[in-house]
Amino acid sequence: MRPPRFAAAFLLAALSALPAGAQQLLDVAPGLDAPERPATRWTVSIGVLGAVRPAYEGSDAYVGSAVPVVDLRYRDLFFASVRDGIGVNVLREDWVTLAPVLRYRFGRDQDANRALYGMGDIDGTFEAGVLAVFGTGPARLRLEAAQGLNGGGSEGFQARADLTYGTPLGARLFAVGGPNVTYGDRSYNQTYFGVSPEQAARSGYQQYSAGAGINSVGLSASANYRLWRGFSLTATAEVKQLLYDVADSPIVREPTQAFVGLALGWRGGW
Repeated sequence: MRPPRFAAAFLLAALSALPAGAQQLLDVAPGLDAPERPATRWTVSIGVLGAVRPAYEGSDAYVGSAVPVVDLRYRDLFFASVRDGIGVNVLREDWVTLAPVLRYRFGRDQDANRALYGMGDIDGTFEAGVLAVFGTGPARLRLEAAQGLNGGGSEGFQARADLTYGTPLGARLFAVGGPNVTYGDRSYNQTYFGVSPEQAARSGYQQYSAGAGINSVGLSASANYRLWRGFSLTATAEVKQLLYDVADSPIVREPTQAFVGLALGWRGGW
């Protein structure tokens, strides 16, 4: 088995196909595989997710986007995913899995919306972090936390927690959903929601300093319908409320954010 080289090429190819603004889609992108996994060493899920989302986090304007959704796994040990990055489950118990991960966080283009004119672009950044999933039954707690590694984008720390409950609704339909919460440190929040003196001079916004804290709370849900020969349709939606320093940012035009998407995917194994 040589997963690192193959996974790196696999992930870079998928990332190169992603459009600007892909991060908002990936943050709530659904898994394209059915609830149970096949008894094979390798499994791969590929598909495309089309969605309606805010033009940027905090925008009151909505745009349509599409991203590839790809996920490669070796048993319950190794994974390479556009959403989750590259990781190895170093802890694999019945009730918990824990993996260090390396992933890429997309930046923000000031041309995404006129409200960002003068704010400048935010470059993408590699992040190192951990991904943990707790739970043995239909209820699961997913925790992810990551630190930005390069100064071209954000060198800040951010985290997200999702508490979900999944249940079959028929022979082919499976639904999952629940609340979530996100956190950002001062560096992360200042990058995405603050206004520096230089940005204030270019954009016309007042200078603004965004501190660390809870960034949002939300509810998300998805439903997976198995079609035939490994194909499935997945509908997903999320509503979240921006809070505190993030919600008070002058670039935030609407603190209530919504997302809806539909994905067509295929899963196979060998």
